[in-house]
Amino acid sequence: MVSMAAAAATILFSVSDPQGDPFGDGAYTLPAARADAAQMDLRTFTALDNGGKLELRLTFGRVQNPDSAPNGFSLPVIDVFLGKGRGGAETLADTGFKTAPNRGFKYHVRVTPWTASVERDKRSASDLPDSSGVKIAVQGASIVIDTGLPAGAYTYWALVSLYDPLTADGVAKPQASPSPLKLVTSLENPPTALEVLMPTSQVGLYASREIAPLNETVLETNPLLFTAIAGVVLALVTTIWGLFAPKNRY
Repeated sequence: MVSMAAAAATILFSVSDPQGDPFGDGAYTLPAARADAAQMDLRTFTALDNGGKLELRLTFGRVQNPDSAPNGFSLPVIDVFLGKGRGGAETLADTGFKTAPNRGFKYHVRVTPWTASVERDKRSASDLPDSSGVKIAVQGASIVIDTGLPAGAYTYWALVSLYDPLTADGVAKPQASPSPLKLVTSLENPPTALEVLMPTSQVGLYASREIAPLNETVLETNPLLFTAIAGVVLALVTTIWGLFAPKNRY
């Protein structure tokens, strides 16, 4: 059971997602038997420090469990990627998206109705600890993930796909042919994720297939600013040196 002592938990990061957009670029159609869009509609994402461990709370339009799945919900597959500094893996697993260049992730948290795991990008995060184990709880319309990871300053990508028990990985694969039994879209090589955590519209992401990380400061997210600041500093040093440097007397 996930500890939810609110008084002991400190919010590290929180962001809202627009309501009513779990349809990819707007043209995805859910299968008729699993067409409850509210259960796929991510509304808020919150990261908390709960007793030194990182806890993630994802609130949806509705959470229901008609399949009696052990994690307490039946439709969404949740992928959360955690970054820490520059570098890391840039392909966001099998969601169909990637990160911005040199803005990769170090941990991948995947939660389905039946499973939960944390994988560490061992190529770039060998100095970071493994998860001590993932625990899931449902509270109202929120799915709460005790990641087992140390709480800290992470960047985030969060995506929601549709669970399909008939696929090898449990994720519904969109297809172009109209069918009331399948997830359908006309996009070429479509992402599996229907919902991307983003405070503004996600539609453009389905064209670029690139997602910027959330929870970065201006200095961290804009490398051009480093160049601009360095240029200003260099200009100041040059000016000061020109004013006070010893003059050549010969």
